[in-house]
Amino acid sequence: MMRITLNVILRAMFGADGAELERLREILPGAIKLGSTLSLVPVPQWDWGRWSPWGRFYRNRREYDGSEELLHATILEVQRTRPVIDVTFRQVKAPTLEIGPWTLLKGQTVVASIGLLHADETVFPDAHRFDPDRFLARPPDPAEWIPYGGGIRRCIGAAFATMEMRVVLRTLLRDYAISPSSARDEGFRSRGVTIAPACGARLTVAPRPRTPSA
Repeated sequence: MMRITLNVILRAMFGADGAELERLREILPGAIKLGSTLSLVPVPQWDWGRWSPWGRFYRNRREYDGSEELLHATILEVQRTRPVIDVTFRQVKAPTLEIGPWTLLKGQTVVASIGLLHADETVFPDAHRFDPDRFLARPPDPAEWIPYGGGIRRCIGAAFATMEMRVVLRTLLRDYAISPSSARDEGFRSRGVTIAPACGARLTVAPRPRTPSA
């Protein structure tokens, strides 16, 4: 039953097929078992090579993750430059609220601009430039990168939305070569609560050559 479930997940969720599917079938069960065991063992997470427990775990993870780090950094940068929600509103419930030099009274509305924060050059140098590499060096600060909001009111679907983007992009990039079009940057259009590219995010795609299954 576990093998059937694994096959369904690899095919439906990650689009694995052919030689890639067979290799994932080989390494994932052992990697999952090893990772579960190591999570319960209070030992340093040091990689001492292929014969050490963490060395084997990290080697397996690097193999099936591939270029996951760059993919994840690209998703972070997309959400920084084109957040689906540009502003969020909060109302002061306490008698007073101090933010920096300002004192706000109960009932006043605070507008937090996600777009302005993400475009702030003091927070993200060269902010107008699309540059996923900025998130390869360090993960985003949750007080600076806030496409899902923050604190106790952070979007409950954040992890699921990120997973969806990773699965969709990984599947598309497996089958297609993607490049931007020569058109000007798209504007925005409202989708009710959220905003989206005005023309649906146009790009150029070309099928990748299919490799024979092993």
